[in-house]
Amino acid sequence: MILQLLIIILIQVLLLLLLLLLLLLLLLLLLLLLLLLLLLLLLLLLLLLLLLLLLLLLLLLLLLLLLLLLLLLLLLLLLLLLLLLLLLLLLLLLLLLLLLLLLLLLLLLLLLLLLLLLLLLLLLLLLLLLLLLQLQLLLLLLLLIIILIIIILILLKLTIIII
Repeated sequence: MILQLLIIILIQVLLLLLLLLLLLLLLLLLLLLLLLLLLLLLLLLLLLLLLLLLLLLLLLLLLLLLLLLLLLLLLLLLLLLLLLLLLLLLLLLLLLLLLLLLLLLLLLLLLLLLLLLLLLLLLLLLLLLLLLLQLQLLLLLLLLIIILIIIILILLKLTIIII
């Protein structure tokens, strides 16, 4: 009888340790996703700075072309063509940077969704841990561990695909 009680207590301790290990793994995944989110935000800021620098450079070029137009009346047609080409290039650059910004925003939204999913999984795991402590259901715990490992693998695969 005492041996059975000791075996049950040992199994419960091992199950608790396994659940704590899974909780730690989920927290590490959460931290990794937060780091990816910060990196994407930094990349977004760098792209915005690059956009501002390009706009300033193109504005300087346009001003220079306008001065040349005033100085060189004989080359008016050629300078107008260059001005139009520069405006076209500016529009193309703006469109490209807007597309990049939209893509980064979509990636940020996906990462936020993954973070929310991980938080929900963490809460579910805590609730099931409380249930296991009260009901001592070994089969439910094993099933939960298998499901959690499958979900973590799917999330890792999704983050790798997204990145």
